[in-house]
Amino acid sequence: MYMHQSILSNQGSSRESCTDSYCNMGRRRKLYCVSGLYLEIGNDGRVKGTRNYHSPQVVLELVPVARDLIHIRGVHTGFYLALNKYGEVYTTVMRNEECIFREKLTRNFYDNYYSYKYSHRDLALGLMKTGPAVSISRTTGSHKEYETQFITLITF
Repeated sequence: MYMHQSILSNQGSSRESCTDSYCNMGRRRKLYCVSGLYLEIGNDGRVKGTRNYHSPQVVLELVPVARDLIHIRGVHTGFYLALNKYGEVYTTVMRNEECIFREKLTRNFYDNYYSYKYSHRDLALGLMKTGPAVSISRTTGSHKEYETQFITLITF
């Protein structure tokens, strides 16, 4: 637990305290899921998949926290993506330990995003083929109704 606290203690704890230099040092990307959907953080804070490549809500900022650890923030909305202890995907304007994801490159060059705080549960960010965002444990069986692999597309 000490590692989590030391990672967050190096940064501000809210969007309001977010300095321009911190907010602009992330990589602007679109996360394209192999299911054919883009990860979108809506104005209402809902996280889902969309086929609309041109939506401003699919532009995300991947902000480095430490080696292989990132925050995922909606550029248009300002919400941070998070996973709670129940495996629920949510957004928040306040960065917290649940907003930290481990970015892992797979052997077939897809990216997976795992909850850092709940790494003992192997929770990965995923999208249902019907659109809603979910968290998936790698220990679960069938992967037919959701996907956790993303292609990271550069955007400006």
